[in-house]
Amino acid sequence: MLATFMEVLDTSVANVSLPHIAGTLSVSSDESTWVLTSYLVSNAVILPASGWLGRKFGRRRFLITCITIFTIASVLCGLADSLSFLILARIIQGAGGVGGLLTAIPGVGFSTLIFQLVLWRSSCVSGFWKTLRT
Repeated sequence: MLATFMEVLDTSVANVSLPHIAGTLSVSSDESTWVLTSYLVSNAVILPASGWLGRKFGRRRFLITCITIFTIASVLCGLADSLSFLILARIIQGAGGVGGLLTAIPGVGFSTLIFQLVLWRSSCVSGFWKTLRT
């Protein structure tokens, strides 16, 4: 859930700071909106493939890789000194943000938990989950 929080916080910060980004990088307001658009498009392109990637490389490994990519891209966004570099970093960040988004979708986070605990009393965990849902 921390990954989801990081992604939502990042999107909120980017939305609020668009005027400051435009002023700092000496670009127009219209050009600065590419900072948001590049992230969302990158995220939307990778999202359909994320289920396959999770099965292919393992859900846990995929999530950790996404968090790592997202964190490194966040540092690159902070170091950006031009709009083009910031947009490139946001594209990378959007690709890495898919892991955080997946944990926010109901059932996906739980299915990852079940997948990891299947050898350790998954029936107890499922019963507990059913009790919580009722």
